Amino acid sequence: MPDHIHLIVSAPPSISPSELVRHLKGYTARRLGEEYPWLRKGGHIWARGYWVSTLGDVSIGEALNYVLSQKKPKALNRR
Repeated sequence: MPDHIHLIVSAPPSISPSELVRHLKGYTARRLGEEYPWLRKGGHIWARGYWVSTLGDVSIGEALNYVLSQKKPKALNRR
């Protein structure tokens, strides 16, 4: 989808996923708002929700391949 991003992030176990996302969204929203003020005219830069998963038994290489494969343009379903 053109309106979301994938990140692979490594963080110490002392930082919860929700705290990490809160910091990432807060920092990037501030920086993007400073650099591109027109982004704030529509309200919030980021949506309220997020999805987090751990790699588990998936290697970092496999995760990276997945994220990189998401760059490929996909046909949009038009109604």
